This record gives sequence, structure tokens and C-alpha cells, in this order.
Amino acid sequence: MPTANKHTSRAVLEERLRVLEDARTKRRMFMVTFGVYFAMLLGVLTSQAIVMHDNLNAVLEPLELGQLGGGILVAGALYNKIEQSDKNDFIGMSKKGNIFRVLRVAFYHGLTWMTMLGAWW
Repeated sequence: MPTANKHTSRAVLEERLRVLEDARTKRRMFMVTFGVYFAMLLGVLTSQAIVMHDNLNAVLEPLELGQLGGGILVAGALYNKIEQSDKNDFIGMSKKGNIFRVLRVAFYHGLTWMTMLGAWW
């Protein structure tokens, strides 16, 4: 009785594995990028919560909303300039053991730059 199983060549299997690994890397890079901006936003909001802990409703005033937007823009631009200067570095940062460190650095960027911008404003 003939068998229905055909053997797949090694080259085809290697190509399928490469395609799967590329897709996994792209998903991980997207999630890290999204996580970085979320962590940065959390850092900016944490800075405002620390400064305005007595009256958090004041954050909703137009001047404070502009300050929040400016803090997010400055932190995001500087994070991109400093931390993501090379695409290969970002691929290395998106590896499994480095994700928490990358998110922590993004949080600190948001916290620091919003604190500096808030003190200046």
C-alpha cells in the first residue's frame, strides 16, 4: 500500500523556519515598540501624579494638557534618538531577556523628561 507522506526537502523546511522566525521577530518588535510608548506615557503621567498629588483634577486644565503633550513628544523624540539609533540594536533589545530593561528605560525617559519639562514650564 503506497504511503501518502512525501518527504519535504531540508531547504524547504529551513525556508519555512526562517519565515516563521521573521514573523515572530516582527511581532516581538511591534509589541516592544508599543510597550515602549506605553511605558513612556506611564512615566509622564507618573511624573505629573507625583507633582500634583494634592489636586489631580488640575491635570485636565489646557495648560497642563499641553505640558503633558509636550512631555510625551520630547520624551518620545529623545528616546528614539538615543536608544533606537540603530535598527540592529533595536532587534537585540527586543530579545526575550532585554524587554524588561527596555521598558524600564522608556519609563525613566518619560519620568525624567516630564519632570524636567514640568520644572521648566
